[in-house]
Amino acid sequence: MATSIFDIKEIIPNDEDLEGVLKSSLDTFNKLISYLKSEYGSLNKEWKFYSKNAGWTLRISNKKRNLVFISPNDDYFLVNINMSVKVSKIVLDLDDVSDNTKELIKQGKVYAEGTSVLIEVRNKEDLEDIKTILNIRDN
Repeated sequence: MATSIFDIKEIIPNDEDLEGVLKSSLDTFNKLISYLKSEYGSLNKEWKFYSKNAGWTLRISNKKRNLVFISPNDDYFLVNINMSVKVSKIVLDLDDVSDNTKELIKQGKVYAEGTSVLIEVRNKEDLEDIKTILNIRDN
């Protein structure tokens, strides 16, 4: 199964499709988008089909960089964040980041340019670690 519920390459998801699958996590998704707009200004949202294993991913960026990659699923979504090794070490040392997120970072794929972490988001509490990582990464 693909990371995203949208796994048919020929069918590009739209806002209605997204709302239909996110259900109770739609409000949390909207809070994430609002947060990103408040921190980064104007956002570019683009659906990308990276591979059959990933399915359709919503790439959120601003003029300077990719911010997050979102993979929608049934009543939740996954947020992929890329960060440098330096940022990942800082996040691992913080007391206010959940043990789950720290474990995901430790298990995350490490590339030459840094670490990639995939965080499951079901409610607004799950957003706090994402905000913390972005705050450290982008400041």
